[in-house]
Amino acid sequence: MRNLAGRSAEAARSTADLIEEAQRNANEGVRVNREVAEILMRINQSVSGAAGLMAEVNAASNRQSQGIVEITTAVDSMDHVIQGNAASSEEIASAGEELSAQAADLNQMVTTLVELVTGSRPQADGRLVMRSASARPAVARDAPRPAPTPTRRSPAGSNAGADVVIPLDAADEEIMI
Repeated sequence: MRNLAGRSAEAARSTADLIEEAQRNANEGVRVNREVAEILMRINQSVSGAAGLMAEVNAASNRQSQGIVEITTAVDSMDHVIQGNAASSEEIASAGEELSAQAADLNQMVTTLVELVTGSRPQADGRLVMRSASARPAVARDAPRPAPTPTRRSPAGSNAGADVVIPLDAADEEIMI
């Protein structure tokens, strides 16, 4: 029996050692489990932070896309305005050329009129140089002048050659001199 009692004591010690070892392993497992839980919690927080950053990037990308659409609309609008300005500039330039041509025609008519009235041609600076009485052609004041032949004026903008067109009355009857 001693032998049996010795073996029982040995088995009890071995079992106690195994229980202590199991207890230590269990405690170590609990500690490792807590560390793993803490690491998983940090990973979860990092994933949440990354998801938040991705949401911010997505929102910024949407704002940027909206800004690009607004810029494109503004550029299209500016292009439309520029095209309108170019057309207006062409019209203004054309009107300016037409006014210059009309001013030159009017200047020629005034020169001719001054020449007819005064018998002298104006200088380039606008001064009149009167011809002396002997240099003027003798015209009988009471002598009848031949009546000019009325003609229709050519369309606006065309020159009648060296002739000057002077309107006679409101019915657009004109005479060529």
